[in-house]
Parts: sequence; structure tokens; C-alpha cells
Amino acid sequence: ELNLSFNKLTILEPDTFKILTKLTSLSLSNNQIESIDVGLFQTCCNLTELYFENNKLTILDAKIFKQLTQLTQLRLSNNQIETYKGQAFVGCSNLKYLFLDNNKLTILTAQTFKQLNKLTGLWLHNNKIESIDGETFDECPNLSEIFLGYNKITILAADTFKKLTQLTKLG
Repeated sequence: ELNLSFNKLTILEPDTFKILTKLTSLSLSNNQIESIDVGLFQTCCNLTELYFENNKLTILDAKIFKQLTQLTQLRLSNNQIETYKGQAFVGCSNLKYLFLDNNKLTILTAQTFKQLNKLTGLWLHNNKIESIDGETFDECPNLSEIFLGYNKITILAADTFKKLTQLTKLG
């Protein structure tokens, strides 16, 4: 476990965690980090928990978490994330809990949560989401909780929740 929370980190070099191959939990919350280099977690294949709340992230690049195949919890709350490029979460095949609340996301598409079939909890409240494509949650059949409150949703496709047979809480 490595806790670097409540510091004043702004930049993380690509090789920062290179030798920490056995690391299972990493907290980078409450810093001033503005971006994540695509290779930052390249050798962190045993990481199960990643805490990145309360930073200044604005963009999630495609495949940024690709090597984190053991990740079960990813917390990206309270950033300024507006954009995700392609499949930002591809590779996170064991992800169960994804926190994206209190950001600036505006749209959810079929590519957003692709290959997250073990996801059970998804926090998206307090964003600026205006529309949700009908296929957004199709690859997340185990979702039991989704929090979408306090957004600006004007378009919600009729088939948005069609494959969510495990859904027990929609907030």
C-alpha cells in the first residue's frame, strides 16, 4: 500500500511506479495532479485499488488504465473530468466500483464502459451529463447500483437499462 494523499503533487513522471510491481493499493487523492501519463501504471499489474479523488484531472486518455487488470475499485471523484478518449477503462476487466461523480462529464456512449462486465457500482452524480446512449450500459450486466442524480439529462434512450437485470438502486 502506498498513500501519497494530501500532498502538492502536480506531475507524475511515467516511471514513478515502475519498480512497484507488487503494489495493491495506491492513493493519490487530494493533490493537484492535472493529467495521467498513459504509461504511468504500466507495471502496476497487481493494483486492486486506485484512489485519485480531489485532483485537477480534465481528460482521461484512451487505454490509460489498460494494465490494471486486477483493479476492483477506481475513484476519480471530484476532479474536472470533461472528456474521456475512446475506451479509457479498457483492460479493467475486474473493476467492480467506479466513482466518476462530481466531474464535468456531459455525455455517455456505448464506448464509455466497454468491457466492464464485473462492474456492480457506478457513481456518476453531480456531473453535467445531458444524454445517455441506449447501449451505454450493455457491457455491464452486473450493475446493481447507478447514481445519476444532479445532472442535466435531457435525452435518455428507451433501452438504456435493458440489460441491467441486476439493478436494484437507481439514484
